[in-house]
Amino acid sequence: MSIETFLLEIENRKKKEIESLEKDLAEKKAKLQAEMNHTVKEIQERFAIEAKIKSEREYARIIEAAKLQSKKILFDAINSNMQSAFDAIKR
Repeated sequence: MSIETFLLEIENRKKKEIESLEKDLAEKKAKLQAEMNHTVKEIQERFAIEAKIKSEREYARIIEAAKLQSKKILFDAINSNMQSAFDAIKR
């Protein structure tokens, strides 16, 4: 009977150790998952901000290019109008 008791005690100890290891594993898994979620969130926020900045920069570039183009068109129109006026004066 003492061998059976000894074997039973060994089995119980083994089960407790396995349960303890499984608990540790679950805690570490949860911690890693939380860290991963936090890191992913930080990366998403950083790239969202970066995308917004690039978008605003591109928007400003397009607006400035359009303003410059409109000034050029206006200048060309004024120049053409003045040239017509000079041609009319010469005649």
